Amino acid sequence: MHRLLQPSAAATATMAAQLAITIIKIPAALLSGSTAQLNDAAEEVLDVIASAMVYLGVRFHTERLANIVVVALMAGTGCITLALAVHRFAVPVTPAVSWYPLTVAAASVPVYAVRSAYERSAGLRSGNVSLVSQSVDSRNHALAGLAVTIGLISIILHAAVIDTLIGLALALTILKSCAGLTRDLIRSLRSGQQPGLSRYSLWAADRLKQVIRTRIETWLLYLIGTENVTARADLLRRGLAAADPDVNPLLREYGMEADARAMIEPAIDDLIQRGLLAGTEPLAITAAGRRQLQHALRRRF
Repeated sequence: MHRLLQPSAAATATMAAQLAITIIKIPAALLSGSTAQLNDAAEEVLDVIASAMVYLGVRFHTERLANIVVVALMAGTGCITLALAVHRFAVPVTPAVSWYPLTVAAASVPVYAVRSAYERSAGLRSGNVSLVSQSVDSRNHALAGLAVTIGLISIILHAAVIDTLIGLALALTILKSCAGLTRDLIRSLRSGQQPGLSRYSLWAADRLKQVIRTRIETWLLYLIGTENVTARADLLRRGLAAADPDVNPLLREYGMEADARAMIEPAIDDLIQRGLLAGTEPLAITAAGRRQLQHALRRRF
């Protein structure tokens, strides 16, 4: 189980799941003719191509070219899906919904929900921002699957306009994502740096900071309770050294170096305020702090 939560294993598993879902969704969309399902399938194909382009860009050190190709593909897909939705408004068509398209759409909701939870757990365990951000994207796909299911049900109930409206919303979502990526790309071209993480959700960034802070606090409790480092100055020195990415390259590898060092002293104060440490010199771990440490160690923190 621990191995499945490693970033490389999680990335491989989610990529395989993405390919499988896309292969199943394409015939379902073509069979139903639903605007929402066609646009959702187009977005799935775009995700697979984008993932492949990013991989090739990293593999052959052509990240910026890969980003340009992804943005161009996303813009083209967004325009095509938008044109399809607008055309359906102008020339209404009643798609044929059978059990297969409806089953695929409905089944994609729990599949993406489980995938999102898996990516989130693996990302938070390792401090990998890419996996956490991917979990947000998977959650959005689950919501899109729910919307597509509602659209298919509306067709069965002879209210196909709802399906068209959902297809229009999906097309606009693709174009919105394209606009964000385009801004990142232009900014990177001007600065000469690779695109940053500004398009990632604030939820993902905040959740990662919380995980990093919790790990630092547990480690500080371990130093005091197990290694008997009780002087505040010694604790700060040990903590700052451990949080230095030059000393601990894994912090940089997992994207944790940015705020780790700045969290050391506030973490000590927070532990004192919460009653997990006695706030006088020498520092001492309280009974509540020892219970917290034992609980964290049992979970293999």
